[in-house]
Amino acid sequence: MVGGAWAVAALVAFFGARALDSPVGAGPIDEAQPIQVGAIVEPGAELTGRPSELPPLSLVLNDLPPPQVVNLMREERVEALEGLAGNDDAGLLLHLGAAYQSVGDGRSAAEAYQRAAAADPDSSAPRVGLLMVDAASGSEGRARATAELAALAEERPGDQVVTFNRGWLAVYERDTAVALEAWEQTRRTNARSPLGLAAGQLVGEIRRGIDGG
Repeated sequence: MVGGAWAVAALVAFFGARALDSPVGAGPIDEAQPIQVGAIVEPGAELTGRPSELPPLSLVLNDLPPPQVVNLMREERVEALEGLAGNDDAGLLLHLGAAYQSVGDGRSAAEAYQRAAAADPDSSAPRVGLLMVDAASGSEGRARATAELAALAEERPGDQVVTFNRGWLAVYERDTAVALEAWEQTRRTNARSPLGLAAGQLVGEIRRGIDGG
């Protein structure tokens, strides 16, 4: 069942990423809505398992970007965030880094995450972002990032950005067990946050797919 479970995890992550790219919950965390993952697979569809068949690997955050950029196309979002993040606001820089990653610009993403780390040294999110940049570089980068995210999750088990992105990366590594473990931890930490709601729905969809229903 390993192959089938991988296909379910990958497809769930694909639809979940599409929803995360256009989030539905724009209010405070306690008003967040669960992400609508949608159909797991259309009749006859099949995933062969290459990471290139998934969306671009990028950092997933626990908050929305500024409202004026939420509905922009990826390239337009990059341009808008470049203007907004000029004051070295750590949160904006994280969204800028994720936007760069969404268009495949890893070098600029790394620079944005490094600036975010300088602006907020106590936050783990810039470090996770840099790991996701490394992961996007290829199989060796994914292996390094997988190991470092596992260690970071041990160090900061209550950090949802760490645990959710660990699960997200696990999908690219075809590791359904780690994805479930990481997203279960995300949900346990705070089931009502945007990432907690997303993790809960993703876990539910994966388990239903594994169970055949």
